[in-house]
Amino acid sequence: MFVCVYEHQSVTKAAASMGVTQSTVSHGLNQLRKIVNDELFVACGRSIAPTPKASDLVGQARAIILAMQEFSCPQDYSPSRDEKGFVIAANDYEIETIIKPKFEQFQTQAPMSHLHIAPARTQKKWASLLRAGDVDLVLTPELTSNESDLIQTKILTDQDVCFFNPKKQTAPKTLEQYCAKPHAIMAYEHLHHTEIDSLLHERGMKRKIVTSAYSFAAVATLIRDTNIIVSMPSRLSKTIFRDFDYVPLPFDLDPFNIVKIWHCRNKKSQRHTWFKNLM
Repeated sequence: MFVCVYEHQSVTKAAASMGVTQSTVSHGLNQLRKIVNDELFVACGRSIAPTPKASDLVGQARAIILAMQEFSCPQDYSPSRDEKGFVIAANDYEIETIIKPKFEQFQTQAPMSHLHIAPARTQKKWASLLRAGDVDLVLTPELTSNESDLIQTKILTDQDVCFFNPKKQTAPKTLEQYCAKPHAIMAYEHLHHTEIDSLLHERGMKRKIVTSAYSFAAVATLIRDTNIIVSMPSRLSKTIFRDFDYVPLPFDLDPFNIVKIWHCRNKKSQRHTWFKNLM
């Protein structure tokens, strides 16, 4: 409970995550305050903030939880006997390139288990999901912020290319042609400024974004019979964007990494290790 309140910085959210009442969490906190002789959390605007003592204790608390998990788990984990499910956060890009190629193996090795794919979120949102234990693993572009309780390892590298319908549009050969054509982007929220737009701004250029959608597949469906172009990862040329032609972008853009991220509490879990190694 202490770790949950610390990670959510809210008694209300911690109670909801744990499936208990706010009064239960508040009572537990009061008991813990007496034990450690510290306030642990203080009001900070509409949320609460941990005291220095709480920040010192949370690492020990996580270690206690990990030890308890190890104590209660079988010494030799066997996915073939596992009846619990796994939850992984990913968008349709990671589903196509990572999960789908491994799904049959997952079913074969863990026939009594099941896999739920949670919607992909912004980095801040899925970090909260990992901390709350709502997901086991996140597949996402490389984490750029410093999160001491989250661990990431690279799975693959990809590079954006320009997809277009050759019956409706010609391939852009110059930066000017690229910017002059109508564009679509994939965006979880109503934001029309990406890394590409920042790069173009530095060069004094701007493109016209005419539409956006929450997934790569939605973008592909939306623009399939139009003259709209889109800059997407090259690996999608074999799946979601197989009906399109593509060319390299007419400017330099660094490749990006896709990583798997999990919470440090699962570092020694045999069950979790099997799952993340499969992915």
